[in-house]
Amino acid sequence: MFRSTQFQAEFCTQSQATIVPRVTMTQFFLMILGAGAGAVVFNLPGYLIPIPVILGYIAGYTHNGELMFKRLRAWITVWGRQLLQRQINVSLEGQWKNANGSTSLHVKTKK
Repeated sequence: MFRSTQFQAEFCTQSQATIVPRVTMTQFFLMILGAGAGAVVFNLPGYLIPIPVILGYIAGYTHNGELMFKRLRAWITVWGRQLLQRQINVSLEGQWKNANGSTSLHVKTKK
């Protein structure tokens, strides 16, 4: 018999708990969310539902301890700022000095 204390011991104490081998809980959640969004929000036909499921699996994949969707979000942000020719802050120290009342802000733009 599977009890709730066994569930807690198995899943709540592990940093990367798995539902089935090679699928983490984060990936499983994003796969379910992708399937629901594909079916309900985007009104995809049944044969195209695996596409958002696969995208959810990829987004939840961890590479060197970092989730892929965070890495992709950062890449898209940098690419979008370059496309719009907006300034890219390359110095956190300069941003901190500016927040504390100093007038120097180290900002670099790519042209």
